[in-house]
Amino acid sequence: TTDNNGERYSVRGTPASSGFLVKGETENEVRDPCAMTFAYWDKRILEQDHLINPQTGEVVDVAVTDEGLDRIRVDGREMAARRSRLTAEGLDIRLWYDDSERWLALESRIEDEYLLSYRAIGR
Repeated sequence: TTDNNGERYSVRGTPASSGFLVKGETENEVRDPCAMTFAYWDKRILEQDHLINPQTGEVVDVAVTDEGLDRIRVDGREMAARRSRLTAEGLDIRLWYDDSERWLALESRIEDEYLLSYRAIGR
């Protein structure tokens, strides 16, 4: 369940004969029994072509592009990282992982006006 500033959402997932059944705002059958949510800290997200929105239960088609090596400031120091771009309808997200495949950072524009930025700490 999610409370988004007073707007409540509820999602439930259960195994189904052909994969996974997700009931939220709508009901979606996911043929992949190992379907993932938008779990950015798990680098396997970059191997997916669809993800489950954990707030609504919607199955979202995504595309991932490797944008190559980059440098990023995390936890007070600059470090090398591989940057990827995850896009979907209404989403454009940049993700950074180190050479040990640990998630370092996320950036995304919100409403074309604000920058949402997450950085790992204690690395």
